[in-house]
Amino acid sequence: MSQPLGAPGPGSRYRLRMLFRRRKRLQELTDREARGETLWTDKFVPEVRNKIAYAFGDAAGSVEPTAVVARQLILRDEGWPYLADSQLLPAADFLRYVMTAPDDMLPTIIEAMYLAGTQRRDTLGYYSFGLDDFAAVISTILAEHRIAFDFVDGRMIPFESKELHTAVVEPVVRLLSGRQGYESVESAYLAALHELSAGSPDDAITDAARALQLMLEGLGCEGNALGPLVASAKKRGLLGPHDHLLTEALAKTIDWVSADRTAMGDAHHVSRATPDDAWFTVHVVGAIIVRLAGGARAV
Repeated sequence: MSQPLGAPGPGSRYRLRMLFRRRKRLQELTDREARGETLWTDKFVPEVRNKIAYAFGDAAGSVEPTAVVARQLILRDEGWPYLADSQLLPAADFLRYVMTAPDDMLPTIIEAMYLAGTQRRDTLGYYSFGLDDFAAVISTILAEHRIAFDFVDGRMIPFESKELHTAVVEPVVRLLSGRQGYESVESAYLAALHELSAGSPDDAITDAARALQLMLEGLGCEGNALGPLVASAKKRGLLGPHDHLLTEALAKTIDWVSADRTAMGDAHHVSRATPDDAWFTVHVVGAIIVRLAGGARAV
C-alpha cells in the first residue's frame, strides 16, 4: 500500500531532521557562498551516490524488483548487456553500478529509478514506490551537495546558473511537460538541455532555436524561418501593441539565435559555440517560450 495520507514518509524525515555534522557542513557551504565562492559541480562523490541508493531503497521498500526494472531501462536505452558486472544478479548489478558508474551516467540512473518506480503498483492500483518522497529527497541531495542539476517531473535538468534555472528553465519544463500540443516543443527544449549536459553547445543552440520555431508554428504563426515566424506572431497579436519594446527585443533575440544557428549550429559542422553561448540561447529562448505561452494555446 502507498503511504497513508498525512503520514511522514522517509523523504519527509530526511529533509526535516538533520544531525549535527550535516547541519554544520551546510552552514559552512552557506558561509563560503556568502564570501563569493561558486560551489556547484557535476561530480557525484561516493557519499552522494550512497544517499541516492538509500533514497531509492526507502522509496521502493522491496528494492529488488524496482532495481531490476531500472537496470533494464538503462540496458535497453544504451544497448548494453550488463551494467557493472556480468556475474552479478540483475539487482546487485544495478546497485553496484550506482556506486561505480561515470559521473555523467548518474542523471540517467536517477531517471531510471524514478521511471521504474512509476511502474510499481500494488493490487489496488496505488503506487507501491514513493515517487513524491523519492523526488523530494533527490532534489534535496542535489541542492545540499551543490550538484548542478535539478530534478523536475522525473527528469534531471542541468543548469549553469541556479538563479536563471529557477527563473527560466524550470518554469519552461513544468509548463511544457505533458501539455497537449506542445510535445514537439518540449522534446526540442529538453534535447537542448541534454546536449548541454553532454558537452555539445553547437547542438544545444540548434535544438533551442528549433524549440522556439516549433512553439511559434504551434501557435499558428506562418513562415519557414524564425524571422518570418516572429513577424507572423506580431500580426496575430500574440504580442500586442503595448508589448512594443518586448516585441523589438524578441525580434533581435530571434536574429541572434538565427545567427548562432547558421554560424555555430550543428548543421554546418563547426564547433565555435561555447557553453556560455549555448546557455545564453537556452535561457533567452526559454523566457520567450514562457512569454508566448501565457494565455496562448497551441493549435
